[in-house]
Amino acid sequence: MAKFDAVFVPFVEGHPALLSVNGHQLLLVATNADDLTGQLGLFEAEELREVEIDDAIEDTLAQLAGEGQTGVVVVPPGASAGDVIASLQSELPWVH
Repeated sequence: MAKFDAVFVPFVEGHPALLSVNGHQLLLVATNADDLTGQLGLFEAEELREVEIDDAIEDTLAQLAGEGQTGVVVVPPGASAGDVIASLQSELPWVH
């Protein structure tokens, strides 16, 4: 996995804003704030926070995702969160 110093995470009521896409619980994060700025409405989020990465990005992302079956998606640099969500909606199978 690539080395990141920080990720940008949409937050609502003090917690990471999760999305449900085709029944999958997901957390979208970005390595560049510009990739999520102006798109917080997609997440019903109130703010975008920069979260420092500790020694292992996997541990930090797991902490952000919380307990359960939440998946983490890193928005590719320069991509639109809306485009990533649309792609996930067309590619992910439905789970019930």
